[in-house]
Amino acid sequence: MEELTSRPHAALLAAAALFSLALILALGASSALADNGTFAFQNETHELRVLYMPGNEENSLHSPGLSVYGTTSPAATAWLDGFWVAYASSSTSQLWMYRWTPLEGSGEFWNTGLGVKAATSPAIAEDHEAAFMATNGELTLYNKTEGAHATGLGMEQSNPAIASNGYEAAAEVAFEAAGSHHLWLYSRAAGGHDTGLGIEAGTNPSIAALTNGAYEVAFVGEGTHKLWLYSTATGLATNTGYTVTTGTSPAVSAEYGLSGAWAAAFSGTNQTLSTYTWTGTFFQPPVGVHSATGPGIAQSVYPGYEVGFERTNGTLGTYNPELGARSWNYHPSSSPGVGFVP
Repeated sequence: MEELTSRPHAALLAAAALFSLALILALGASSALADNGTFAFQNETHELRVLYMPGNEENSLHSPGLSVYGTTSPAATAWLDGFWVAYASSSTSQLWMYRWTPLEGSGEFWNTGLGVKAATSPAIAEDHEAAFMATNGELTLYNKTEGAHATGLGMEQSNPAIASNGYEAAAEVAFEAAGSHHLWLYSRAAGGHDTGLGIEAGTNPSIAALTNGAYEVAFVGEGTHKLWLYSTATGLATNTGYTVTTGTSPAVSAEYGLSGAWAAAFSGTNQTLSTYTWTGTFFQPPVGVHSATGPGIAQSVYPGYEVGFERTNGTLGTYNPELGARSWNYHPSSSPGVGFVP
């Protein structure tokens, strides 16, 4: 364990309190008979697909007629106004945003006009703020209210991660800094912060906003091929000792309803789906992850979190602790984004 200097974070509203139980909150909620989640991915022809699985109802594959760049991955999140996707468009190589409200069957999309660095993917937070590597190599943020925000911070060729407890422009970004390969954190309020921790080349960090106001970052430690976690609450980094498949990246999410709880998912030894939680529990369901892809993860009302991934046979896979691993006859061509939606 390596101790770093922690920095203060303003107390933020607990994410769980923002969701009403009167709404259908996705990803495993309410039923042990069917997955209940929303997954964004690009198919074999690079078209954006959104799969909505509302409990016992028939699964719904939504095709908005939008195209995704190359082998990049769409990023997904949810808020009370719907399911949001940020992606790099194949037609413009620019950041596009898409909002879909499954229960209303309506959606909207727009081109931000902001260029995304080739072969990189954007990220999106719960408050709709997107983070991406711009064509000039710098970390850039975007939200619909304020537009683009240039941070002036250089990135290695990689994907940033972003999370928020719900206030627009209050999001926290994790990224690999240019030159040093260090894990940096950035927020509009506090600016940039070098944690001093190295990230394995060719991998990306992931960040989760926890209900206690802190953030948890999962990444592959430089030169270790191991899953590392960094907490803003303690300023401590921990090497879990668990191997991450070379060239792939972990994902982390809050666990619903538990203060400070989180769960991480990654492609482990022999490309086996693996999970590791805040309790120190490690588990490997007997299912493989497709080469060169990593899972996505999001919190769920029950049983705490849901994982989406591309299986070794090329189909979409899902996993949660209640239902185990399942396969769906849809074919992502890159790592899926996962979210849960009112």
